[in-house]
Order: sequence, then structure tokens, then C-alpha cells
Amino acid sequence: MDDTMNPCDNFYRYSCGNFHRQELDKQKNFVELQTDATRRTLYGLLSAADANDTSRTAKLARSLFSSCMDISRRANLGYAPLLDRLKNLPCGPILAGCNFNEKSYSWERHSGMLGWYAAQYNFVIFGTDVNPEDRSQITLQIQPPDLSKILDPVREDLIHLANPGPTEIDTLLQVQLRQNLTKSTIFQLMEPDEKQRQDMLDEVAQLMLDINKIATATPSNITDMTFGELKQIVSKIAWNDLLFAELSTLIKLTDTTPISVMNLSYFEQLAQAMSRFSAQTLANYLVVVTAKHLEQFVYSEQIQPTYDGIMRFISGRKGSIYIVSAGNNAWRTWKSLSQFKSYTLSTISTII
Repeated sequence: MDDTMNPCDNFYRYSCGNFHRQELDKQKNFVELQTDATRRTLYGLLSAADANDTSRTAKLARSLFSSCMDISRRANLGYAPLLDRLKNLPCGPILAGCNFNEKSYSWERHSGMLGWYAAQYNFVIFGTDVNPEDRSQITLQIQPPDLSKILDPVREDLIHLANPGPTEIDTLLQVQLRQNLTKSTIFQLMEPDEKQRQDMLDEVAQLMLDINKIATATPSNITDMTFGELKQIVSKIAWNDLLFAELSTLIKLTDTTPISVMNLSYFEQLAQAMSRFSAQTLANYLVVVTAKHLEQFVYSEQIQPTYDGIMRFISGRKGSIYIVSAGNNAWRTWKSLSQFKSYTLSTISTII
């Protein structure tokens, strides 16, 4: 309340004036207040030495939290756990020691096996949507990638430094992106030879810009169709290899299965874009974006871990959501935490 205001002149100012004088950065809505309270409670549970909950989930969460806060161990390990993880995923020539066979390579299979590891940077993203014919059912949604977290900072720096014209921006962006990737610690460790690293990353940068261009060329729109219709419309993509690379026993899609596709035009152009690049470049792209996604979990002196940041990370992990057809043709969801658990137990548990 603002006692200095006459309620007869302005009752709202009288009753709420002091509330609105709070600093803007200190104002929080109900959801934010509850979220903060929940995270503080989580912190108490995860940091307690005499916790009574011995369930597998609780043990995993406490192990993850203690590893997150173990700064000295994370600093000593550096990039080693990340490199070890990359060596145990499908690889490309940019990763030293990779046994790459161009003749047998399938970008669809490679992409499908990465899932959470490549996050929103993968060639094809799988999510969920509501069945328009029965809103109680969940369907599979196929989405284009979102490369904004990689490309936007590079573009902003380029505009700030050089202010290029419309005809120059794409060429300069490729050069700047290649330079940034080439100088990145993780890629220096992957491929010590600077000339080879630069050549491979130049092709990856061009592919990344091409993918981003077709992914953002049209406004987001959603097309409802069956899986069979998608295979007919976009026949040059091996959808079975893409979808069933790792979860063939869990995902049961037929040609009549309803799905939704975000930005169908992206997928219509994707196969053509792929044909302009070598198999090595496609594989290297997937290695690069996987490394870019997982690099955020490597300890950095510039970004010290805080309990709030770690709470945000732990509470935000949902895993990749896949759709499974039940025996009665009803839909149910299956949250695939296997990738995340594997990574947290063997890698994040040492570098987060």
C-alpha cells in the first residue's frame, strides 16, 4: 500500500503503489516464486548426507548433483570424458582414429542413432504432437533443426565488426564460422592437424548454413499426414533407417500411422541439399553438432557451476520422447532416458 496517496483520488495507487515500486529485476510472478522454492527444496534433498531415499532415481540424482559441484575433479578431467563419449558414438573423419567407410555410410542411420546427443542441431528432430482426430492421443512429430544457438552469435559478431552488406553476409558468415570452429578447443583435440581441420570444418560450415537456410526459409507450419504419405512425398530420404536406427523394437510405425510434420518444405529440400556434399562432410557435421551440444557440460573457468544452474539442468532433463504403438492401436508415450542415463553415468557424472 502507498499511504501517501489519497484512496479517493486513486485507489489503485493507494492499494498497489508500493508493490509497483519494486525494482523490475526483483519482480517475480507466482510460477517463478514456486519454481525457486522447488529448486531450493531439491537442493536440500540432493545435498543431504543422510538422505533416506535409496531409490535408483534418487541415487542417480544425488550422484549427478555431487559430480556437478565437484569443481576440482571436473577441471582436472577437462575434455577427456567428452572425447571418450564421441569415440563411442557414430563418427566422422574429423575425429582422429575414426574408422569411416564412405561406401557403407548412411546419414539417416547416423542421425537416427544420435537422438539427444545432437539435440536440436540434428538433421531431423523427433517430438510429439496431438492427434487432430483424437486429442486424447499423442502422435509423432517430425521437425527441422534449430541452429540459432550456433549461428546467431557468429552472425551478431560479424555484423558488429564488419557490418557486411546483403550480398556479402553469407560468404563472410561461412568464413567466420569456420574460423570459430577451427580455433575451438574441442576440434583442436579432435583433429590436431590445422590444415585438415580447417578444410573439413569449411565444408561443415557451408553445410550448416545451407541446412539453416532451408530450415528457416518458410514460416513454421504443421502438416498432418500418415507415415506412408511422408515416405511418398519425401521418397529420397530413407525414413526407416532414420526412425529405426536404434529403436526398431520400440517404435512401431506403419504406413497408416498418423504423424505431423513441421515445415514439410524443409524435408522436401533436405535430400537435395545432402546430395551436394560428400558422405565425409555429412558425418563430420553430425560429429560437430554433437560436440557443440555436449561441450556445454565441460567445466569452464568462465562459467562456474552454481546450485541454481545445476538444479535447472537436473529438473529440465526429460530425455527424448518417442511414440510407441500399443497392441490395441492406442498411443502411449515412452520417455527414452537410456541415452541420457548412459551419458550422465559414464560421462556427465565426471564432467558436469
